[in-house]
Amino acid sequence: MSSLNNYCDYSCIITAGGYGTRFDEKKKKQFFEINNRPLINITIELFYALPEINEILVTLPKEDFDLTSASLKKDFPNKVKCILGGDTRQKSVYNALQSCNEKNSFVLIHDAVRPFLDKVDLLKMIELVRESDSMIPGSRVKNTIHRLETTNRDSQKMLIETIPREDLIEVYTPQIFKLDLIKKYHEKAKNLKLLFSDDASIMEFFGEKIRWFETNSGNLKITTREDIELAVWRENRMTQKNKNFEEKSSDFSNIRIGYGYDVHQLVVGRKLIIGGVEIDFEKGLLGHSDADVLLHAIIDALLGALSLGDIGSNFPDNDKAYKNINSRVLLRKTYQIIKSNGWYLNNLDVTICAQKPKMRPYIDDMRKNIAEDLQCEIDIISVKATTEENLGISGSEKGMTATCIVMIRRANVFK
Repeated sequence: MSSLNNYCDYSCIITAGGYGTRFDEKKKKQFFEINNRPLINITIELFYALPEINEILVTLPKEDFDLTSASLKKDFPNKVKCILGGDTRQKSVYNALQSCNEKNSFVLIHDAVRPFLDKVDLLKMIELVRESDSMIPGSRVKNTIHRLETTNRDSQKMLIETIPREDLIEVYTPQIFKLDLIKKYHEKAKNLKLLFSDDASIMEFFGEKIRWFETNSGNLKITTREDIELAVWRENRMTQKNKNFEEKSSDFSNIRIGYGYDVHQLVVGRKLIIGGVEIDFEKGLLGHSDADVLLHAIIDALLGALSLGDIGSNFPDNDKAYKNINSRVLLRKTYQIIKSNGWYLNNLDVTICAQKPKMRPYIDDMRKNIAEDLQCEIDIISVKATTEENLGISGSEKGMTATCIVMIRRANVFK
């Protein structure tokens, strides 16, 4: 993660084009309602608010396309695009891949009938997949597995082998892939007329290595009528948990506050970079990195909110990897750490203290940079500037200081 990529480069495909032959209802399972909410809507909501995902492509059956696409457009006015599905899941995914934004780096592929994905697991996968080309969630097999054989005499199924379960996993969705890779292999599978049960199987067939993300969240797939009853119970349980959180929100267990402070000396011969903005001035700040005092205060505040040390312990000044590094890279790395622990930024307030130069002309650009790096709306980023009236370190023009306060919230209560 050494580039200034904003990491908002994920497509998401939700497959809802199936017919559910094992689901004994007139209504297709993906449109079955739980507490007056269609399953497909519950699933879309898992991904809709995530800033990393800039488009959601939903595959739909032909006979339901017009009515459902109109309904989804009303419920989800941004990001969501409806794609005509095929007669198999693989064909539906293929169709959606053709419409993905080619500028995106990754694509998540998820079943519409898996509405109870753990959001913390999802955020961790989105982060970790950047270290590889693909990732799938799954849990270790807990039950004994036998292989069956049909007898020739009476066609009865008989046990013939016990399969060691130590290296077996049960696979879920979303499965995440480099967009260009999965698109290429779907094209190959189509040309060879090969049919696979999931997208990871396609990658595996063509020799790609796939990283496993272990989860025990019980990512329920709605397959039978009995699954609906379990889904209703889980939805009611989640609703009650959210209600309980709202009732007990005064205990602040789902928010954290962090404070950050930084100071750097002003010297001749260095560029002055504040908030990611290069400012024309005769002096610059001295430091191992680019010495962006404003961003360093934000980094310290974020790390402090989760008791994860400070900028020096996470990005030491004796590490050559960070020599003259752009502090926006460090800020992005820091926020990925925060998100991987299951937290999101709620808001921040940072103040730069400098006698000269005047900061006001640059504050809007600073706010834009910070909002981009923290993948948030600009209205939760406050940047202020002040002087020490010719007193202290900044007032004597020997250096500059910055202070920051941040509030972060758990991912499962982030709105």
